[in-house]
Amino acid sequence: MIELPEKLDFSKADWLLESFRSMRGQDLTLSGQSVKFVGTLCAQILQVAASEWKATGHKLTVDASVAFWADLALLGLKENVLSCVVSK
Repeated sequence: MIELPEKLDFSKADWLLESFRSMRGQDLTLSGQSVKFVGTLCAQILQVAASEWKATGHKLTVDASVAFWADLALLGLKENVLSCVVSK
């Protein structure tokens, strides 16, 4: 499981990328109920990770706040990410 921080901004991009890299090859849950902001770079990392998990046949489950999904929608990525994950 990856516990997402309140702000997924530029300063968290390296951390987010490394978190996904360390969990490759297995089912994964993202816990993001406390997320209040998702920036562009982290949203792109989420999109790529969701696509990778789908391509490798592993389940990516996202349990996230309304703000998380709203920010992805504002960036035009919500449907892309949702098509690859199981949402709670």
